[in-house]
Amino acid sequence: MSIINKSRLDILANVVLVLVAISVAAHVFWPTTTQAGITIGQHMPAIPGYKIQPKTTLVLVLRTGCPYCEASMPFYRRLSALHSQGSLKAHLVALFPGPGDEARSFLDKNGVDIPAVGGVDLEAMHVQGTPTLILVDRDGRIDDSWLGQLSSLKESNVISVVQSVDTHRDPWWKVW
Repeated sequence: MSIINKSRLDILANVVLVLVAISVAAHVFWPTTTQAGITIGQHMPAIPGYKIQPKTTLVLVLRTGCPYCEASMPFYRRLSALHSQGSLKAHLVALFPGPGDEARSFLDKNGVDIPAVGGVDLEAMHVQGTPTLILVDRDGRIDDSWLGQLSSLKESNVISVVQSVDTHRDPWWKVW
């Protein structure tokens, strides 16, 4: 190999190292915003009328009359059943922008037995659409989120995460 080719190879290797270092630094020092518009690592905004439990919580943000929320009800019933059986290591709560009694009626009508909170300002929570699922860790920080009607693969991923939150990856702010 000639000196010129070795020099080019060294430069290329250094450029690759710098790009990898920048990528890692960006992931560690700048929060990630998910498809749902939720920023990972931030504290979950306060929910009037509800206190996030001191354990991992899966927050379901729903809206009555939302066709994607309606279509997702079999998945929410499954989550509710797993929660009732004690199969989930996360607490569940549903948030609605409408009145609390309307929210409770909507969940009851669809066979979803989890706590419901109405009158939530979705814009203040940075929720861009419904349904949105938000995984909040025991310290009140957002660990992950999902937007819209989920595929069966994503549903399985959510269930897997809430069944094993103790072994779920540590978010970037806990690593440092």
